[in-house]
Amino acid sequence: MQYQIIKKKNYESNTWTHGETTQLKIYPHDGDYKNRDFLWRVSSATVTKELSDFTVLFGIKRWIMPFDHQLHLSHHQNGKPMYSITLNPYESHCFKGDWETKSKGIARDFNLMLNEGAYGILNAAKVSEDGKELGSIFPEAFDERLPLADHKLTLGIYSREGNISLNVSDTMSILLPCEDLLLLDYTLVEVDEIKKYRLKHNGVNSSQVVLFAVTY
Repeated sequence: MQYQIIKKKNYESNTWTHGETTQLKIYPHDGDYKNRDFLWRVSSATVTKELSDFTVLFGIKRWIMPFDHQLHLSHHQNGKPMYSITLNPYESHCFKGDWETKSKGIARDFNLMLNEGAYGILNAAKVSEDGKELGSIFPEAFDERLPLADHKLTLGIYSREGNISLNVSDTMSILLPCEDLLLLDYTLVEVDEIKKYRLKHNGVNSSQVVLFAVTY
């Protein structure tokens, strides 16, 4: 297993029609979001208008999760309504980027974008100072149907509600400051080991933690 922590100060922020978007990570590192030249991308955005239209992203699968307020999404395809969904804070939703998507609500959200050749899932879990094993709070990431034998595996961890730590062993713990991004790169043979890593919130109160897994 290899890991890296991306500091908040190194994120890239830009404005969009209805707020601000902050890119936490793009893969490969020289990928270009504007040209849609990437395998996967993680970002956080503010929606500052009550009603907004999402950018259409052909060929890209999208996951979204609001942090602080409800977000109501309605999807259309070729001008015809498909379905609508209301997301509460820390609930995730997956949809196709080429759908015409409208949102209602002012919120900050977390986004995972997957281009062709990448597969992934976004979720959240509440952890306390006692900690929980990754395999118990994010079992979807270790579903044998998700990883592909010839693909890379990355698991991401992010918190907006305080510092957290990941206990890798009795002698090793990774401290993750609030709003920094932790990325774990590992192989199929390490899955059983990674599942036992214990995620803890370094405070009295429990904390919601964002987790995502990508195979690519």
